[in-house]
Amino acid sequence: MIKERDYLWDNIKAFLITTVVVGHVLPALNLTSIVSRSVTYLIFSFHMPAFVFVSGYFAKNYCKNGVVRGEKVAVLAGYYIVAQVLFLLLYQVINPISITLFNPLRGLWYLLAMVIYYLMVPVFEKLPWYITIPIFIVLGLFIGVEKYAGTFFAISRTFAFAPFFFAGYYTRKDLIDKFRSFRLHSLVGGILILVAFGIMLLTKITPYRYYVPISTFWAKSTYSGLKQSNLGGMFLRAEGYVFAVLIIIGLIMLFSNKKNIFSYIGKNSLQIYVLHMPIIILMKSSTIFDFAKAESELHAVILIFAGIALTLLLSINIFSYPFKWIQMGVNKLYSLNKSET
Repeated sequence: MIKERDYLWDNIKAFLITTVVVGHVLPALNLTSIVSRSVTYLIFSFHMPAFVFVSGYFAKNYCKNGVVRGEKVAVLAGYYIVAQVLFLLLYQVINPISITLFNPLRGLWYLLAMVIYYLMVPVFEKLPWYITIPIFIVLGLFIGVEKYAGTFFAISRTFAFAPFFFAGYYTRKDLIDKFRSFRLHSLVGGILILVAFGIMLLTKITPYRYYVPISTFWAKSTYSGLKQSNLGGMFLRAEGYVFAVLIIIGLIMLFSNKKNIFSYIGKNSLQIYVLHMPIIILMKSSTIFDFAKAESELHAVILIFAGIALTLLLSINIFSYPFKWIQMGVNKLYSLNKSET
């Protein structure tokens, strides 16, 4: 019997992957308009914490009772290795750089982080959530102090976003149902998101604002690397955690659990995530978008729609074949190795 998909999560993933693509298109072209900066700022404040949360929620299917489905981890590792090697080759052609296999390029840190999270689950799953999640909140805050925690093995980002993975892992369906049990849950969810966004924007435009660089949300460098004090950096990251939680709850309440066009996009979110990155690299190195003036609000809007169109294009099933081939190859190697042992 085939288990029916939970379209709520497909719809949420469709929205999130669209924000990922748009959030990478705008900065790649160095747009400086108010629309571009505001949209990019808001997107980066929540899209990866939310994606990591969703991944943690579904990790229950692959990590249970102290056992990890090794083939799932192996496939993710396979995706990462193949994509990292191909990206390295692409960079050598366009703009040669010096980097190792275990320094993830662009958004590939997410795949490597997922491998690490899956391997960590058996260690922590027997602990109650009220112990595990605070542990990772503390680690997530303090990893920004450690000067040796950077892009190698995506250590900084892995620990910075770990609270969201384990929050997703410990979240049960009955809690999701409670959030959605209100008659006007969609309206409440939308208001919650708007309030969170409004507060974030107000901290940037009121006379009493404090400057929070967008790189704060990337979590790939130390606080000192962001020109922040350790205490100030931890405060900003903790504040970011709160905003991201509010938006995640809002998304859960807002989106429909019915099948629609967004469900199709969300189902293919992984291929969109990986494949849009080389396209962004090529966009940045080409002259295709030279028409875009940095300060133009209209051009920012045009490129937002270009990002949405790219998301739709990459969701087509034909682009899933490379991932299916990698999965089949890794599964064969995994099965062969397992049979020999």
